[in-house]
Amino acid sequence: MRIPRSLGLLARRTFIMLLVSGTLAFPTQNIPRELDTSKSPPTKRQFNSSLDGPELSYNYFAAIGDSYAAGLGAGHVMDRNCKRYNQSYANLINGDPRLGDQDEVGRRFDNLACAGATIRDVLEKQISWLDDGVDAMTITTGGNDVGFGAIVDSCIFGFGRTPCEQTMQTARTYIRTALPVTLDRLLKIASAKLTPGTGRIYITGYAQFFNEATTQCDSVSIALFGRKKLLDQSHRARYNELIRYVNAEIAHAAGRAGPQVIFVDYDWYFGACDGRLCEADVFEPDPNRPNLLIFERKGNDVPLDPPAMMGKRNFLASLTKRIRIWWLSDSELRVFHPRSNGQRLIANVVLSHMQAQAALFRGLDAAPLSTHDVCPA
Repeated sequence: MRIPRSLGLLARRTFIMLLVSGTLAFPTQNIPRELDTSKSPPTKRQFNSSLDGPELSYNYFAAIGDSYAAGLGAGHVMDRNCKRYNQSYANLINGDPRLGDQDEVGRRFDNLACAGATIRDVLEKQISWLDDGVDAMTITTGGNDVGFGAIVDSCIFGFGRTPCEQTMQTARTYIRTALPVTLDRLLKIASAKLTPGTGRIYITGYAQFFNEATTQCDSVSIALFGRKKLLDQSHRARYNELIRYVNAEIAHAAGRAGPQVIFVDYDWYFGACDGRLCEADVFEPDPNRPNLLIFERKGNDVPLDPPAMMGKRNFLASLTKRIRIWWLSDSELRVFHPRSNGQRLIANVVLSHMQAQAALFRGLDAAPLSTHDVCPA
C-alpha cells in the first residue's frame, strides 16, 4: 500500500503502523466491538490441511490490491518493485491443492498486487491490465486511501508535519464521505472483468492489531520521538474502532455491488487465534511468539510446512505500480503486516468462501465457515 506523496518523507515509513491516539472517536453504529461469540473457536490444526468441500475449478484467477495482498515480508521476495512475496494469501490460494496443480489444469494466475497501491492505482494500473473472463478475483485495498502513514507519524511515533488530531479528522472524513464512493467504482469496474454469471470477487478487510481488553500493554510505547504515547486500553480501543470502521465500509460496498462480490471478514480469526498484539499473558514486545500473526519490529517470519511455491513471474506484474522506498528495508516496511501464518489464515478463510460459492453453484450444502481450521498448529 502506498503512502501518498503529499504526506512527506517520514509518512512513508511503513504501510500500516496504525493509530493509537485518544483524539478521535468514530461512530460505532453497525460496527461490532467484540468478537462474535456465536462462532466456535477455530481449532488449531495444520494450516494447509485440505478442507472438506468441493474442489475449485478456475481457468483464470487474479489477485489485485495493496501490500496486504502482495504479502509484503511473508516468505521470500518474488518482485522487489512491488514487494510481492511468495507467502501472500493470493499465492497460497493459487498453490492450494483445492484448486489443483496450475500447470496440470492450465490455470492462468495474474498477481498484480503491489505495495503502495491506492484504490486509484488498483483501478488504473492493475484492473486495467486484466483480461475479461476472470473466474475468481481477490482484492485487498483501501487502507492507503485513508492515510494510515500520516496517522502513524503524528499519533504513534510522535513526529509529522500535521498535528495528530487534524490527521485523524482527515481520515475520519475520508472514510465517511469518499471511501464508499471510491469502493463502489472499484467494484463496478472489477465486476466487469468477471466471467458472466459465475465469476466472483472476494474482497477482504483488515485485521485489528490489538487485543483491547488486556491491561499489561498499558505502559508499553512504540513512539520513536517526542512525547511517549502508550498503548493503553483507551488508545487500543480507538485504533481498533478505526479498523472496524474501514471494514464496515468495505463490507457495505460489497453488499451494494451484488452477489458476485463477497466480503471476506478474517478479522475475527486474528483475535480468536490469539494473533494480535497485547494478547492475554503476552508481555510486549514479543515479536517471535508462534501464535503472533503480524510482524512486529525485530521479529522473524514463521515458516510454513510445506512452504509456498515461488510461483512464476508474470509479465503484467512488471508493468504495475511500483513502490520505491529504498531508504527502508522490507524488514521495517513489513511491520504490522501479516506474517506467513497470518497470510495462511487469510488464504484459508478466502478458500472457505470460495468453497461455499462452489457448493451453491452445484446445489450442495456448504459447511459453516466457522468450522474451518485456520489457526496456527
